[in-house]
Amino acid sequence: MKSCAVICEFNLFHNGHAALLQSVRREYGEDTCIIALMSGNYTERGEIAVADKFLRAEAAVCGGADLVLEIPFPFSAASAELYARAGVTMADMLNGVDILAFGSESGEIKALETAARRLDSAGFNEALRHALHTPDNRTQGYARLYYEIYASLYGREEAGILLTPNNMLAIQYLRALQKIGSRICPYTVRRIGDYHGKDPKNAVSSAAVRESLLHGDPEEGFRLMPEEVAAVYRRAFREGNLPVRPEALSPVLLAHFRCSSPLAGDGIGYRFLHASRQAATIEEALSLVATKRYTNAHLRRAMWYRYFGITSPGDMDFVRYAQILGMNERGQRKLSELRRRTSIPLLTKPADAAALASPAREQAALAQMADSVFALAIPSLTPGNYAIRRGPFRK
Repeated sequence: MKSCAVICEFNLFHNGHAALLQSVRREYGEDTCIIALMSGNYTERGEIAVADKFLRAEAAVCGGADLVLEIPFPFSAASAELYARAGVTMADMLNGVDILAFGSESGEIKALETAARRLDSAGFNEALRHALHTPDNRTQGYARLYYEIYASLYGREEAGILLTPNNMLAIQYLRALQKIGSRICPYTVRRIGDYHGKDPKNAVSSAAVRESLLHGDPEEGFRLMPEEVAAVYRRAFREGNLPVRPEALSPVLLAHFRCSSPLAGDGIGYRFLHASRQAATIEEALSLVATKRYTNAHLRRAMWYRYFGITSPGDMDFVRYAQILGMNERGQRKLSELRRRTSIPLLTKPADAAALASPAREQAALAQMADSVFALAIPSLTPGNYAIRRGPFRK
C-alpha cells in the first residue's frame, strides 16, 4: 500500500479537493493511504480559517483523506516558501510517505521542477541580491520581482509559470523536496477553471465556498461539496459553530496594537500602531498599513507574528511534532506503522504536548495559545482551552 501526503488547508473542503484525492487513487491504486497535512486554525494567507481545525479534519476524512495531521501555527501562517518547507519536511520526517500530491495550473511536473531548480540557481540568486539593493525595486512586490528576474534570465514565456498561485506553491514544494534530498515522489494534477468558480462538477474554489457561507446563501456553498462533507458542515452551521468570522477578532487585534510600542527600526510595527488608532476594524487598519511592496497576505502574517511575539519567522526551522486531527480505519493502520518509523512525536491528545521535549513543547505551547485566540471568533461561546480538550475524529 502506497502512502500519499497532501499539504492542504481544506478551508473549506469541496469537490475540487475530492477530485485531487480521486486522481491520486486512480494513479497509484484504490488502496493508497492519503495523509492530509492540514493547516490548523490559521492559514498561509494570514487569515483565520472559516471552520476550526477539528471540524475541517472531520470533513477531510469524510471527503476521502485517511489520516489528518496538523501543520500548526506559526508554520501554517508563514510565507509560501516557509509553509511549503514545513509541510514537506513533516512529510519526509514521517518516514512513511511515498508521494506528495498537489494541484497546479501547469499540470506538468517536469516544467515545475525546472522552475524550482532555476529559482535556487546561483545565477538567479545573484540577480535577486542585486535587484533587492536597487532603489527602483524597493517598492516592488516580491512576486513581481521574482517574475521580472526570471524573465530576464529565461524569457517571458518561460516566466509565465510563476504568474499563478498554485504553480508558485507547487514550485515551493519542489524546491523543498530538492533542498532536503527527499525520496518522496511529486505528483501534480492540473487545476482547471476559475478561482471563484461555482460549477459543482468542475471549477470549484475555496474562495467561492467561503463567500457563500460568510456573505451569501450557505446552501450554495454546501452544493459545491461532496454530500457527506456537506452534511458535516450543515450540522456545524445548525449548531452555531460555522462560519467563523475573521471580523470577530477586530477588537482583540486593534486593542493590542493600540497599546503596543513598535520595535526600534520596525517600520511595519510603527505603521500598525498608528493605523490601529485610526481604524475601526482590522480590515481598515490593514488597508492603511498597505504599501506597493507588501501583499495583503504578507501584512496579515506580519500582524499575527507581532501579536504573538514572533520577531523572526524566517528563523523557524521545522515542525517538531505532529498533532493527529482525524482518521478512518485505513488511516489508523497507517498511524500504527508511522509510530514505529517517524522522526517526530505524533500526538493523539493535544494535552500530551506538555510531555514533549524542548523545543517541540514550546512550539506546541505557541500553537495552543494561537488556538485560544481563534476560539474567540467561533460563533458559539467557546472556552480558550477548547483545543486541548479535543481528540481526533475517528470514522
